Amino acid sequence: SDLILTVSEWSKRDICERFDCDPGKVRVSLNGLHPEVLKGAPEGAGDRARELFAEGRPYMFAIGAGLERKNTGRMIEAFALARERQPDLPHLLLVSGLGNQVDRFKERAQQASVLEHVRFLPYLDQQELIAVYAGADLCIYPSLVEGWGIPVTESLALGTPIITSSTSAMPEAGGDHARYFDPHDLDSMATAIADAIDNYVPHWPSMRNDAMASARKRTWTKTAEGVLAAYREAAARG
Repeated sequence: SDLILTVSEWSKRDICERFDCDPGKVRVSLNGLHPEVLKGAPEGAGDRARELFAEGRPYMFAIGAGLERKNTGRMIEAFALARERQPDLPHLLLVSGLGNQVDRFKERAQQASVLEHVRFLPYLDQQELIAVYAGADLCIYPSLVEGWGIPVTESLALGTPIITSSTSAMPEAGGDHARYFDPHDLDSMATAIADAIDNYVPHWPSMRNDAMASARKRTWTKTAEGVLAAYREAAARG
């Protein structure tokens, strides 16, 4: 190929290491965000989500998936460990996106003795997703590996703090505004959850506007401009 396109600097390094390709051939065009996310949550949407999905209680939110690399099972166990260490942790955990695999994750929650503290949501449409992000005190994205990490920037763009994995491209997506844990380490994840509730969330208002402004720079228009520039560069070489 004349050029290679990818979505993050981490992905660029990974491609070059795996395929021994010239880094000078790789162009990065970062992933963007849905226009509705960039508009922000409608007034009161977060409050309505809290009433609808969490009985009006504070909650943490995680977009899950049945794929092992999404690490949803370990996240549930880490949530249980955090509650064991801090029994007054006043939060539910809402998990969406598990589809027809939800029963096996309910079993993980049952085995970890936190089933009563976890709510498993169905797939959410765009407006529901935005509302649930906006109503959360904290989001968790525990994936083992991602080429970018759109949920990280979605959460920040909607004004909600997020803790996520220190692996692959997640630190690139979250920058200085997210907090990080080792997604392979249960203790690291549990510590991050408790510390976020005690220290990160209370200080979030002082960094919220900067986090939102930074995340909202990630538009699909900019992504498309980067892709178009790469095609033009490749065509010029021909």
